[in-house]
Amino acid sequence: MSGQDTLADPAPGEPGRGIDRSAGNAAADGDGCGVAPNPPDTPTEGEGGARSMTLRDFNPTGNPVVDEIKRRADELDAYIRANVPDNRHRSIALTNLEQSAMWAVKANFV
Repeated sequence: MSGQDTLADPAPGEPGRGIDRSAGNAAADGDGCGVAPNPPDTPTEGEGGARSMTLRDFNPTGNPVVDEIKRRADELDAYIRANVPDNRHRSIALTNLEQSAMWAVKANFV
């Protein structure tokens, strides 16, 4: 493999296939992985405009089990947010609740 075939940054002033680190580039702005940072946490709206952890309207199969999993996950999410102090442990609990709901939904389609 020649030096021209590598993905390393070229020498200054030389054309090459390296990462574009110019201003405004995600690779330059983020951690160098070329992916822009995640947008801020923006919860969806559930029934009656309430905060919803899940995408309640997304159920292309119309499976009632999926609807119930999402309803119960949103219910527990609301309870935790209302009754558990806002700290790292609560954040971990909410993250794992979201993941649990995701896997429970996916388990219906294997």
